[in-house]
Amino acid sequence: MPQKLINIIGSIAPWAPIPLFAENQRSQRELVSAVLTRTSLSACLTGCIRDFDYLWNIDYIDLFGSSQKYRPTAVASLCHGNSFDLANEAALENVGIICRHGPGSLSTSASESFRPTVIHLSFVTPSSEQALRINTAKGWATLFLFPFEIIVTVCTAIIALRNRLVFGFTLLVCVAISQVLVFAIRMLNDPIFGNQAAVASDKDLTARNGAILDVHVIADSWNSSKLSVICGYSKQLHALTNIPIRITRPRTLRWVCRVLAVVLTLQAALLAAVANAEKRERWSSLLWLGFYLLMLFAKKGLNLFAGPENLLEKQPASVEITKPLVFSGRRAALVFISMLPVSYKANRWAWWDVFLPNNDRRREFHAELESSALFNRSARWQEEVSEEIAGDEKKSHANPFTSTWVKEAASVLNGPECKQYLERYLGTVFKKQSKFRQPV
Repeated sequence: MPQKLINIIGSIAPWAPIPLFAENQRSQRELVSAVLTRTSLSACLTGCIRDFDYLWNIDYIDLFGSSQKYRPTAVASLCHGNSFDLANEAALENVGIICRHGPGSLSTSASESFRPTVIHLSFVTPSSEQALRINTAKGWATLFLFPFEIIVTVCTAIIALRNRLVFGFTLLVCVAISQVLVFAIRMLNDPIFGNQAAVASDKDLTARNGAILDVHVIADSWNSSKLSVICGYSKQLHALTNIPIRITRPRTLRWVCRVLAVVLTLQAALLAAVANAEKRERWSSLLWLGFYLLMLFAKKGLNLFAGPENLLEKQPASVEITKPLVFSGRRAALVFISMLPVSYKANRWAWWDVFLPNNDRRREFHAELESSALFNRSARWQEEVSEEIAGDEKKSHANPFTSTWVKEAASVLNGPECKQYLERYLGTVFKKQSKFRQPV
């Protein structure tokens, strides 16, 4: 029985790693992570023919952009009331600000609605001194774990060669070389963010003394039912969404990536050839797969014990991400976004132009929102609420639908999924614990 089980595993072993090569552009994710942070490890790289083309002809200008979509992702700024195409899409996706998974299930009210809308809310603020110290400590852990991984890989490769597993030896050498190349990219290249001086000035100034707060709404299309929303200082958000991130040594990146493309091509060819190799050599694919999982778990273990990797550490910035917020419809979601803290430099409703036509019906809806006491209480963060605004919601002239949307938005704003993150964000940008207003 054990021998039969070993024979079955031996027949399956050559094909085990093949599904990993069906994933395209994994290499781009690792390159983006390598350039953005030094306090992380790289997972074992796989590759396919499109990865070779991408790595060989890599354009450092578009390294942080999207290489898979022909239609650009759009961004709307609440502060300035304008919209533009998203820059640095790959970077924001790696950070987790965009392209996140929705909730596993919807509430009864949301599932019964005509168009449930999901908002992925993130808060971006300049890094604190404590966060910088944590990143430094994590950097030392990375410098210790990386050579340990390489030593273990090389030693295992030598053992494989002594046991006449030539394919296994060559595969592990490919793993070691690719890891060294990615580590070289991590050490030799730094990202160059825009608005660095302005972001540092806003951190010292704070919103209480005039630093501009903004909210950016990101969507694949303005008809999408999934919206990514970022809150932060205006200059810092524009450095992430509107100004392409550059790198310090683009020529070095290009030539290292070309060597990496050759190594990954050899690795893929060997894994494909193992299926037709002699029976003893077929265990080489499982050996490679074991090291793939080992490096994957090493990266996840580092993030588990030392905290998740901060891909914006070189801006420097800290990111807090809430759970997906589900609304019964797009109107309620847009009302919620309008309640978030913003320093308006344009008409406060100008950003709605990408969602709704600027007609009499929309202007009437906005007038109803402005007359809503609950909306005004929820949308004011710096000033104290006046007696006029603090009136009874029942006395406002909003129609029943508008009142329902406002109440839904306010309940989410003050709900457990959002409230604690928002309080920490306000405490950071206003430099004191902000009084959070509960709906009535």
